[in-house]
Amino acid sequence: MIWRSVACLVLSALVGWLVAGQVSSVLDLRVEDGSAIREDPSVAEAVDPVEAPAIVSISVDDDPAVVEAAEVLGDALRSRQRPAPRWVSIADEPTLTVEVDADTEGDGEESSRLVPVDGGRWILRASSARGAAQGLVALADRIRSGREPWVTEAIAPDLPTRMVDFGAVGVRARESQWRGGDDYGHASRAFEDVILAEAPYIDTEALERHRPAFERFVRQSVANGYNAMAVPGFLEYVRFDDIADASDRTHRARAMAMREAFGPWWEYASDRGLDVYLRTDMLALNDPLERYLRGRFGGLETSLPAFWDTYGTAFEEVYAAMPQLAGTVVRIGEAGDVYDVAGRDERSALAVTSVEQTRAMLSGLLDAHERAGRELVFRTWSVGVGEVGALHTDPELYRRVFEGIDSDRLIVSTKYSDGDFYSHLPLNATLGETGQRRIIEFQSRREYEGMGVLANDLTALHGTALKEAVAANDGIEGVWTWTQDGGPWRAGPMALYLERGWWPLYDLNTYGIGRWARDLDAEPGDISGDWIRSAVSRIPSTQEAVAAALGVSRSAILDGLYIGAFAEKRVHALGLLPPPMMWIFEWDVLAGDTATWSVIGTVVGDEVGESVQEGRDAVATARTMLRQVRGTPASSWNDQTSQANATETLQYEVSLLEMLSWFRSTALHHAAWVRTGDEAHAVAADRARERYREARDAHAETYGDRVDLPAYNTVAADAAMNRQERDQLIATAASVLLGLVVGWLLLGAVAALTGLRAGVFALARWHWSGLVRPWAVRPDRSALALGVLPGLVVIATEAMWGWGRAPVHGATIAACWAVGLTMLCLVTSRRSRRRWAAALGGVSLVHSALVLYALSGHGPSGYWAAAWTDEGARTAYLIATTVLAGWGSAAVAMAARRRGAVLLSLGTVLLGLGGALAVAGLDPVLRTWSDELGILPWTLARTLGISTHLGIPAWIVWVPLAAGGLVVIAGLARLRSPRRSSTGASIGP
Repeated sequence: MIWRSVACLVLSALVGWLVAGQVSSVLDLRVEDGSAIREDPSVAEAVDPVEAPAIVSISVDDDPAVVEAAEVLGDALRSRQRPAPRWVSIADEPTLTVEVDADTEGDGEESSRLVPVDGGRWILRASSARGAAQGLVALADRIRSGREPWVTEAIAPDLPTRMVDFGAVGVRARESQWRGGDDYGHASRAFEDVILAEAPYIDTEALERHRPAFERFVRQSVANGYNAMAVPGFLEYVRFDDIADASDRTHRARAMAMREAFGPWWEYASDRGLDVYLRTDMLALNDPLERYLRGRFGGLETSLPAFWDTYGTAFEEVYAAMPQLAGTVVRIGEAGDVYDVAGRDERSALAVTSVEQTRAMLSGLLDAHERAGRELVFRTWSVGVGEVGALHTDPELYRRVFEGIDSDRLIVSTKYSDGDFYSHLPLNATLGETGQRRIIEFQSRREYEGMGVLANDLTALHGTALKEAVAANDGIEGVWTWTQDGGPWRAGPMALYLERGWWPLYDLNTYGIGRWARDLDAEPGDISGDWIRSAVSRIPSTQEAVAAALGVSRSAILDGLYIGAFAEKRVHALGLLPPPMMWIFEWDVLAGDTATWSVIGTVVGDEVGESVQEGRDAVATARTMLRQVRGTPASSWNDQTSQANATETLQYEVSLLEMLSWFRSTALHHAAWVRTGDEAHAVAADRARERYREARDAHAETYGDRVDLPAYNTVAADAAMNRQERDQLIATAASVLLGLVVGWLLLGAVAALTGLRAGVFALARWHWSGLVRPWAVRPDRSALALGVLPGLVVIATEAMWGWGRAPVHGATIAACWAVGLTMLCLVTSRRSRRRWAAALGGVSLVHSALVLYALSGHGPSGYWAAAWTDEGARTAYLIATTVLAGWGSAAVAMAARRRGAVLLSLGTVLLGLGGALAVAGLDPVLRTWSDELGILPWTLARTLGISTHLGIPAWIVWVPLAAGGLVVIAGLARLRSPRRSSTGASIGP
C-alpha cells in the first residue's frame, strides 16, 4: 500500500503542477510601460467677436445640398441677431451669389473660394454643388463664432470623408426606460414605436413625429461640416426576391414597407449632402434566412465563400431598390442579445471569428459591392473574440486578414486608440497599416467618462491622434464621429443628442472632430474658443470663465476617473488588456471585485499616497470649474438657461468625484494592507471607508432618482466594503481555528504513537490514522462521531472563505458533501463507513488547515490577492490542494476497500453539478458565484456575459455531466466485480 500511496501523492502533485501552470498561463499577469497619446490642452482666448455681416440677399444653385447649406448660413446669421437673407435671382444683384461651374479651378470636389465684387457683394465659386455647400457651411461657421467671415483663400476640407452616426433620431425619451440604470442593451431601439410586428408594419403617424428630429440632425451635421451618415438597418430592407427560400411572405411585405417608409428619409439626407450608409452586425439573421442557410450549408458555415453569395445577393437587391444609399458599415466583433431589439425577428450572431471566415466574408461582400458600385465599410472592432479578437490592435493580424484584399470599394474603419474609447491609451498601431482606404472612429459622448454629462473637452486629444495617424498613413481619408452611440443606451444618463439632457457638453467634441477633419492645421484653443462663442457666450468675461473651466476639464477626468499609476501602464491579464479605468467598470459601476483590486493594488505598489491625492486633486479641480461657471451672469450666455444647466452638471461632477476619491482611498489602502501588512494602511482604509459612505449617501440622496444626472452604481463597491471590514476579523478567527486544527492533528499523532484511546484521544487518533494509514485504520467510534468535528471545521472554513456572505456557494458545497456521503453510505457497510469516515475526516481537516492558513494572513482578500497576482503562492496552493484531493479520494477508497463506491459517489456529485449547471445556465451560475465572492467585475456578466468575455465555450456545461456519467459507470462496474485479497481470495464487504 505504501508504494501506491507514494505514487498517488506524486501523481497528484504532478497534476497540481500542470494545473497551476495552466492557470498561470490563463491569468498571464504582465505589466509594461505605456505610451499614451499626448494631450496638450490649451485655454481658449477670450475675444470680442467680429461684427456679423449683413447678407441681405442670396442667390444659390437649386441643388438641395446648396439650399440646405444656405439655410445653415441663415441660422448662423439669426444666431448673431441678423435677419436671414432673402432668396433672389442674380439679376437682383444679391449680397452673396453662389456659382457652381465644373470648370472652376479648385483643390477638389469640395473646394470653393469667396471672390469680392463691386458694391460690397461677394461670389462663392465652386466646381460642384458639394463644394458650394461646404463653402457656405464654412462661412456660416465663421459668422457663428465671430471670426472674420470674408476670407479669400481657397476653402477645401483636408479629409474627404466625414461621417456621423444617427444621433438620437427615432429614440423616444421615455424616462421609465432609463430609470433604474440596469438596461445594458446596446441597441438604440430607434423607431421602436414605428416598426410594427404585424401589417401594416409601419406606423406612419409615429414616423412623422420623428421627422423634425431627423431633419434637425441632418441640419446640425451639415453645419458641423460632415458629409456622410450611418443609419441602422440592412436585413430589414431585404426581400430575397431571387432566393425565395431565404424569406417568406411576411418578411417580404415588411421589407417593402420599410423601403417605402425610410427610403424617402435616406433620400432627403443624401440630397442635402450626407451620403447614407446602412449599418449592420454580421452575421445578420432572421428566422427564414437562418433556416435557409442551415439547410443549404448544414450550419452557419461562414468560412465557405459560397455562404456569402446569399448576403451579396441581398446587398445588390437593396442597392437596386434604394439607389440613394452609398454603402454599408459592417461590424463582426459584437453581436447577440445585447445588440438586438426585443420583439424583432432581425438579430445578429457572433459567427465570424477567424481569419478564414473574415476573409471569406470580405471577398464575398466586396464582389457584390463592386458590382453594385457601392462602398463596404468594414469595422476592425473585434473585442477579443476568437482568432481575430486582436484585429483591432494587432498589426500582424491586420496584415493576415487584409493581405491581397485591395478593392477600391473597401473602407476600413478603426478606433483611434489602442483599445476602446478610454484615455491613457496610445494611438492604435494598426492605423499605420497601408493598402486600404481608412477612416478613424471618434466618440463625442465618451461612454466610459460619464456618458457625456461631465465636462470633457477632447479637442486637443482628438487633434493629436488624427494628425499623428494621417502623418503615418496617407491612406487615411476621413473620420467617423459617434455623436451619441457607443455602450448601453439606457444604463446611464438620459442625454439624447439635440433632443434632451446634457448633450451640449459633448456637442463640443462633435464640432471639434468635424473642424479637425476640415482643417488639420487648426489650433485646439481656436476650435474650443469658436465653439464657446457659438454655443455659450460672446461676452469676453464669460468666454474666459468657460474656457478656463474647459481648459482643466481633462485634468478632472484624468485624475478623478483614472488611477494614474495603473492607467499609465499596459497591464495584461486573462489574455486581455484590461481597460485603463478598470476600477469603474462598464460603465458607471464602482468595481468591488478581488480581481480588479488585487491587480490594481499590485500595479500601484508603493504609489498609494500619490494615487489617493490624485482623487482629491480632481475634486479640487471640479470645485474650481464650478466656481468659474457659477460666477458668470446668466444674462451673458447665449441661452440664459444654459448657465443654470452648466452649474448643475458641475455640481453633479463635484459630488461624483468626491465619492470616487474616498472610494479609491479605501480600496487602495486596503489593498496595500493586504499586500504589506502595514497597519497604517488598515487604519487609513477604515477612515476613508466612513468618508466614502458619507459621500455615497449624499450622492445617492441628491441624484438617486434622477435620470438625466443619475447616481453611480455602488452595489459592487458596497459589497466590497462589507467584505473588507471582515477581513481582519476573519484572519484572526482563521488563525485561531488553524491552531486548533493543527493541535488536534498533533494530538492524534501523539495518541497514535502512545496508544492512547480514551475520550478525545481516540477521535484524534483515528483522524490521524485515517490520514496517514487509511488502509489500516480500525476505528472503534461511529461514522457520525468521526464526521462531526471535520464537518464543523469544513463548514466554518467555507463560511470564512466566503466572508460569511456566500449562501449559494455554501449551499452548493453542502449539497455536494451530502450527495457524495449519502451515496457512500448506501453502498458501504457500517464497518466501512467508520473506516472511510476516519480517512475523510483526517484529509478534510488537513485541507481546512491549508485554507485557514491562506486566510490567516489578511482574510479572504489576502487569499484572492495571492490567487490573482502571486504566481509562486498560487502554484504551491494549487499543488497542495490537488495532492489533498487525490489523497482524499485514494484514502477513502483504501479505507472503505471499495473503490467502486468512491467512484460512484464522485460521479453522482459530478452528475448533480452538471445537471444543475445545465438547468440554471452557465452564465447565471457564473454570475451568482462571482457576485457572492466578489471574484470578477459585477457588470462583466450583465453585458456579453462572463463566458463570452473569457472565451468559455458553451459546450463546457456538458463536461461534468459526461464526466460524471463515465465515473458512475466505472464505479458500478467496479462494484459488480469481485474484490480480491492479496492472495487472490474473494472477501466480503
